[in-house]
Amino acid sequence: MCWSRWENLCKPKAVGGLGFRDLSLFNRSLLAKQAWRVLKSPNSLITKIFKSKYFNHTDFLHASAKIGCSHVWRSIMWGKKLLLEGLRWRVGNGTGIKVFSDPWIPRPSSFKPISSNIDSDLRVSDLIDAERHCWDIQKLDSIFLPIDKEVILSIPISVRGGDDCLSWHYDKNGIFTVKSGYWLALNLSIKNQPSPSSISQKWWKGLWHLDIPPKIKMFIWRVCSNALPNLYNLWIRKVVDDPVCFRCRNHAETVSHALFWCPASRKVWRCSAFSNIISAFKKFSGFDTLIGLFCWLDKADFSLVCVISWSIWNDRNEALHGGFVKPAEHIVSNAGDLLLEYQNTGKALHINPKDAVTAHKTWLAPPPGLLKLNTDVSFREGSDLMGIGAAIRNSSGKVVAAVSKPFLGKFSVELGELIALREGLLLAKRHDVDANIVELDSVNAIAAINSDKIHLGDAMFIISDIQALCREVGVQYCKASPRDTNRFAHMLANLPFSSGEELQWRDTDPQCIFPVF
Repeated sequence: MCWSRWENLCKPKAVGGLGFRDLSLFNRSLLAKQAWRVLKSPNSLITKIFKSKYFNHTDFLHASAKIGCSHVWRSIMWGKKLLLEGLRWRVGNGTGIKVFSDPWIPRPSSFKPISSNIDSDLRVSDLIDAERHCWDIQKLDSIFLPIDKEVILSIPISVRGGDDCLSWHYDKNGIFTVKSGYWLALNLSIKNQPSPSSISQKWWKGLWHLDIPPKIKMFIWRVCSNALPNLYNLWIRKVVDDPVCFRCRNHAETVSHALFWCPASRKVWRCSAFSNIISAFKKFSGFDTLIGLFCWLDKADFSLVCVISWSIWNDRNEALHGGFVKPAEHIVSNAGDLLLEYQNTGKALHINPKDAVTAHKTWLAPPPGLLKLNTDVSFREGSDLMGIGAAIRNSSGKVVAAVSKPFLGKFSVELGELIALREGLLLAKRHDVDANIVELDSVNAIAAINSDKIHLGDAMFIISDIQALCREVGVQYCKASPRDTNRFAHMLANLPFSSGEELQWRDTDPQCIFPVF
């Protein structure tokens, strides 16, 4: 018997579904993947065939499904509509992006400025300070609303330029994946439906994160979805002739009655610590009662409520089918034992990961004849600036070159670490010194630099800058280091918030921080 609509099962768990795949949306995501391949592989044989037949006089993004086209092409065009919902431009030199008509701002869903269009031909390159390789803050202030300006400042600017590039917004690497495409298609499909309240969202998230057996989570989900085979639900479906509770014969057996208000259930709750609290929800449905208890109780107590509810339902089923009915106090004690046993088993199976930090806690000098570059970034909440620190030191620990500078932009931590590294490499290039070994305290940033995979994300052009600079200044390898070993660069990164200016040192120690070391 079907107890819930398939559409409801396909909803994300965060909004009350079970996360099953909607095959139509999944198929559309697969077709969007083919559209992505056509877009990104213009020299492939299939793209050349499609172009000669269907979009010979335009580009793929402006192609359409004309009358008489093949089913394959029509399907790809259907997938392309989904692809267009998440495509946006990554800013290289900005010459190919129109400010007010092209999608380039990292803010769904239009990816376009909210500010009024003052010049339809204005290009993103017109907003960039070419000498300092950053946004022209005066132009941003004069053209855009603060909400647009803040988002624009989160876009990094390349020092090498490069052609602007279309990428997929919903993947950190900027590459379309079927998973991210399906996620977007699913969210678009429920966009026009009533959005769940904040309490409801908190409830579903809390339910799936409870430390209780999965079968009990599923039971609670069925309670909230009114998908239990209680007599009232069976009567509505014309499976039974009488909806009245078989235990008390006084009330229709709804979900809330079976679990909370039947005298047999009340006897169980009176043996627990939750009887008085549950009494406050007498006129509520089973779903609303659980939400009320979830908001009222702490996580441990609510977990026990869920297990007791499941035990009451099991005891009800035993009574219905002529089995042994447990005493109320045994139901409560067994529920507590079940929960404790499950949680203790989970703790026993949980293995703490080994400490990944290396044994040394201080900076290690490079081998004789080599130089080491350390970089770091620092942020201040509410500021449009971040602090960058970089230091190149020799095998004796002496500073060969160092920089401390403010940098305009509101970036993620990983992106900020990459920009700081780029500034450190530029420091080495300006002073014509090598940076044989590079260290920073961001594992993700190091992984992005050392990866051979194509990267079309926000850091695309920054990574390209770094890889080119590494070749120019003789970098042998880049590695992540513990935060404690990077304190010198961290202190330099904090300086701009007090000095307010760029400071550089050559063959001399920064006296303002060096006494610390």
